[in-house]
Amino acid sequence: MIAYLFILLLGPAAFGGFALIELLQLGPVACALREEVQGSNLASSTAFGLGGALIVFGLLLLFVDLNHPAMGFFVCLGCVLLEVGGYWELRKRWGAKLRDGGFQSILGGPRWTWLSITSYEWTGWDACTLILHRRAIDAPEKVTFFVPAEHKATVEHYLTSRVQWGTEPGRLR
Repeated sequence: MIAYLFILLLGPAAFGGFALIELLQLGPVACALREEVQGSNLASSTAFGLGGALIVFGLLLLFVDLNHPAMGFFVCLGCVLLEVGGYWELRKRWGAKLRDGGFQSILGGPRWTWLSITSYEWTGWDACTLILHRRAIDAPEKVTFFVPAEHKATVEHYLTSRVQWGTEPGRLR
């Protein structure tokens, strides 16, 4: 029973560690953003669905045989999947962030540091949609952030002061 409790507490400890790593890599938060992420709803829904199904399956094993050895495994694995789905949902709710060291994606994917950004553009009817571009072999080449109007000047200041741009605004030399 203590082993199951340890496994359940391992998830929040790991997720707290991920947040600490992001803080150490990119620094404190300058402002909050929103990000368009393809497939994030599917990923968290799948984790919740599989986690719930495994818990139900483990509890059904309990009704069939009180001493079934696999019951604890399935319930514990289901709880871990629920933790992962919950973490992804929380990350979506917290949103992407502009930090001193660059942009932090919602799901903790590749960091968008100032050195990796090659260009950017403001789009949308209110010009508050920021598209960042970079040269990357193993990561996405562009990402879209929705910048609240009150944070647009802050983001623009970070982009112009932290990256060496060429003569054309939004282009790297």
